[in-house]
Amino acid sequence: MIKTLFCFLMVLTFCCMSENITAQSVTINEDIKNEMKTEKKEIIQKYSWTKSLLEKPTEDLLSISEYESEGGTKFIVVKSMESNVMYDASGKAYCTDNENLDCIEFYKFSPTSLSWSKA
Repeated sequence: MIKTLFCFLMVLTFCCMSENITAQSVTINEDIKNEMKTEKKEIIQKYSWTKSLLEKPTEDLLSISEYESEGGTKFIVVKSMESNVMYDASGKAYCTDNENLDCIEFYKFSPTSLSWSKA
């Protein structure tokens, strides 16, 4: 009888903990989705030309991040499975990575806090 009661309490405790973990997971997932929406909005507000990239991202789009030169000029790097392209603030292509060149390292740009990445 005591073993049965003990087992019942263990199962009940596990079930309660599982429901709590599931609820926490859902909350965390919603928080991540909301944060991603906020990041997208911030990038689009600052760089309107990124709207088409972010509103319907393609499968190969990995991230869009803002970088800054030593002189304070901002650039956007669009990373995809096919290429990494650096754009100036107006959306004009500035540099494209290739097997011999990493644009960010070459220009010694620093990342800012503005970025979006596919989850």
